[in-house]
Amino acid sequence: MTTTVAPAAPRHEMINSRYRVLRELGRGGMGCVYLVEDLCFKARPTALKTILPDAASSDFLDRFRVEFLNLSKLTHPSLTAAYDFGQITGTNEHFYTTAFVEGVDLLEGTEGATADQLVDVITQTLSGIEFLHSHGILHNDLKPANVLLERLPGGAPSTNPVDLTRLEAAVYGRVGRVKIIDFGLLSAEHTTWRKILGTPRYISPERILRTAADRRSDLYSLGMLFYVLCARSHPFAAEGGQSLLQMHLKVDPPSLAGHRPDLPRVIIDLVARLIRKDPNDRFDSAAAALEFLSGGLGWAQSASPSRSRSLELDPGSMMFRDSQLQLLVERFRQTAASASSSPGAVIQGPSGIGKSRLAGDFRSIVQVEGGAFIEVGGAAVRGHLLPVMERVLHGLETSGSPGLEALRELGGSRGAGGEIADLLERKLLEEAVRVPVVIHFDDFQDASSAVRRFVLELVHALCSVSVGECGKPRLMLLLSRRDGKADGALKAADLLAIELEPFSSEQAREFLERIFGREAIPPEPLRTLVSAAAGNPGLLLELAKYLVEQNHVRRSGTRWLFPATLAGISLPDGVGTALKERMGTLDKSPRDSLKVICVACEPISLQVLASCLSMPEKRANQILERLGEKGLVAVQALDGSSAASRSGGELKRATRVYRVAHDGARIAVAERLTVEQKRSLHQSLARAFEAAPEDSPYQGERLHEILAFHWREAGNLPGFLRFAPL
Repeated sequence: MTTTVAPAAPRHEMINSRYRVLRELGRGGMGCVYLVEDLCFKARPTALKTILPDAASSDFLDRFRVEFLNLSKLTHPSLTAAYDFGQITGTNEHFYTTAFVEGVDLLEGTEGATADQLVDVITQTLSGIEFLHSHGILHNDLKPANVLLERLPGGAPSTNPVDLTRLEAAVYGRVGRVKIIDFGLLSAEHTTWRKILGTPRYISPERILRTAADRRSDLYSLGMLFYVLCARSHPFAAEGGQSLLQMHLKVDPPSLAGHRPDLPRVIIDLVARLIRKDPNDRFDSAAAALEFLSGGLGWAQSASPSRSRSLELDPGSMMFRDSQLQLLVERFRQTAASASSSPGAVIQGPSGIGKSRLAGDFRSIVQVEGGAFIEVGGAAVRGHLLPVMERVLHGLETSGSPGLEALRELGGSRGAGGEIADLLERKLLEEAVRVPVVIHFDDFQDASSAVRRFVLELVHALCSVSVGECGKPRLMLLLSRRDGKADGALKAADLLAIELEPFSSEQAREFLERIFGREAIPPEPLRTLVSAAAGNPGLLLELAKYLVEQNHVRRSGTRWLFPATLAGISLPDGVGTALKERMGTLDKSPRDSLKVICVACEPISLQVLASCLSMPEKRANQILERLGEKGLVAVQALDGSSAASRSGGELKRATRVYRVAHDGARIAVAERLTVEQKRSLHQSLARAFEAAPEDSPYQGERLHEILAFHWREAGNLPGFLRFAPL
């Protein structure tokens, strides 16, 4: 998130007792964007975008909500991750947060760029726009200020270029990662607008004429953007107004060859075709433009495998779960209207079936509709109630809840479990009168006895509570679990049961085509994959990664090359098995690193991992990059926490924290470890966390909870008692 407007003094110092404003990144006619420190997630630099109170019309607020919902559903290297939507306490000012991108706008970032570097930037931008278009979304305001170039540390490539085809090196970025931002004008294809919306210097002729526009309108804007990047000037001399719009309609731009004779001819022809007046004369899609570029530069002749291609093997958004999502939304709306007698819902299904993605999309809708969403998962659901309290604070602070001091004070005092449970229950019921609240317990089949007891008490309270003077608590419980077993009290609670069924054969085919492209997979391998996965989308994705990493499927230019048959290739028969097969190709050091990350149960820093394994941080970083390339480990955030400079507001240093990318990997690793191996790993982790520097992401009660957990699992009672809540 950024704009080109000069920064001004921030209007806020602290937002909702959670976001400390470090500086203003930019200001536009409708809102501000701030760099903030999220006190709940100090390990991730965050951008917070607000609507100015004077601009918060119902139409614009609706667009703001749609912008967030679309961003929250999409996952791609060229898009920023969306986090939370909320309202600033005591105001009618709404906001949402995303990952902060440390970068510059594309025009500034390509100053002095070589022809090869410009090719890289053009390739990345086309790849990101093709992803958006494949989901039926038009950006409608592509210009240098809305495409950032995220510089890589020390100018180093993000992936080892020796392992990449020429196209892949460009897509991963040798000069930095392209990030497309500012989706305030996004729309579906073929939308007709009554007004001319967009930036006049980059707007397409069909937008000027206010006719229905499709993805080729964005391609025209991209062509203008690419022209400016290469020529360092706009093709039309007019500064603005009607004269500029008339030139878009009637004047042919001069050839790029006169500005940059060093550019490959294919780039000159690509840009010229993108900015043709008639949409029918342009490329049909960004994918077609990429194919044209690939062929013209001779990249299509390379069919070498790349282990890092599995990073992009993801459909990018949830598929075929709309009816289940609608059931959850309807139950939430009934709860919000105090019209539901049920305490909530439970999502059931095996590993990989899509529970987390469904809950994630539901979370975004709850927040946009004014509710608070509280996420309790990972180590929090398997431990005692202090981390649950922490998650409750996170969710309520995002929604702007006042009066949370009692919870903070109890957490700081490390109160007794019964006292925490009583206060948590009371506060949740109180807050649920003020604002609708959803509290999601993920992996509930692994819940500790303390968490399970707390949930049952909540269910009992919701089923028996009467309407008080202030109204009925609007609290919805959401449980996700891999098995269909339930406690007797939960069975009697009338929870809405949502059983996620496997994909049909047709749905599985569409899922794979979303990943590889419609024409990529021959009929026989397609049938084999659909049959092997038995409709499990997580297994389909793992099988796809397995085939790529084993070099059975290769990349040629912009196309995937499949063998005519998969006969003779032994495919894994489950998500866990697929992950084991992929982990089995690792060397000893990456395997040991993965064991530490899985046993840690929550994201750990590079420093903690290196300390556990008694290896230099440089070596540990290389291993983490390798695990990330295989899609086994995910980077959760960059650390700008207590290392943030309070005077200048800048982030002094960035530290990545790492987590296992899929719960199935954690389970697969756990199955291979003996009791003694687990205890030894927990002991190493406890020592590493205790030795963590003062400016690490692990502070206060969070650090105490982590240490108590690992010393307990290591069988070290004195260590546990030093940090356990009283």
